[in-house]
Amino acid sequence: MDRRFQIKDFIFGLVILLLLMYITINWFRERMPSFDRRQSIDSAVLESSVREIGELATLVFSYETVVVVNEQNTASIFGWEFNIPGTARSLIITFDGRIRFGIDMDGIEINIIEHSDDEYDVQVSLPAPTIQTHEIDMDSILILDENTGLFVRFDLEDYTYFISNQKEYVETRTSTQDLILQAKNNAQRSIYVFLRNILSHEYYTISFSWT
Repeated sequence: MDRRFQIKDFIFGLVILLLLMYITINWFRERMPSFDRRQSIDSAVLESSVREIGELATLVFSYETVVVVNEQNTASIFGWEFNIPGTARSLIITFDGRIRFGIDMDGIEINIIEHSDDEYDVQVSLPAPTIQTHEIDMDSILILDENTGLFVRFDLEDYTYFISNQKEYVETRTSTQDLILQAKNNAQRSIYVFLRNILSHEYYTISFSWT
């Protein structure tokens, strides 16, 4: 008999405990501020959050290039072109460079379209990636061949000019390759992950466009 009474007392006590827990939880729930992940988020708030990332580096492209120079001074006499003796010079230089592509986050625009109470489309417009920095490894500059004439030489100004021209040539080539597309994909992926840490998968879809 004592054992049965102990079991009944235990069950009765457990029921009372669960009832008190239920009442307590409901009491706190009614008094706590509610936060609904479906609530509309102002686009300006999102833009400000994303812009805090600052200048987003999206791709680094390293390369090795060769500069070939062949020059010869000429003179025209009676319509005939003649090479001036002692004025021919040639040069071969190689060096390493690194280009960093990125997007300026100040140019981002975010528009939120509400389809229903439970569905929002976050439309993100991004500026196209541009070259943020282009650096030359000065220690990598190597003169492979240099020939000068009696009246012409190469000086530091010449080397600087040739390297600068080659940098411009490389930048032009990279703009026609898949590097810009890769930079876009990297930027889009980074911003998508950032926004997903803020917005719920269940209620928000994210789309991208480029200006």
